[in-house]
Amino acid sequence: MFPSNIELLKHILEETSFVLDATHEKIKEDVINDPILSRALIRSLEIILLCAFIRI
Repeated sequence: MFPSNIELLKHILEETSFVLDATHEKIKEDVINDPILSRALIRSLEIILLCAFIRI
């Protein structure tokens, strides 16, 4: 069973909030030089994309 649109939007909101919080007051080099943060951000973007495309 597929998740509802509300559930998908909640996941997107959670991940978007994480990305914004994790990158607040950071410059691109900070993110690039932090492998754990980089991987976390990539994973968050993957989740956002999956949630966005699950309904297409």
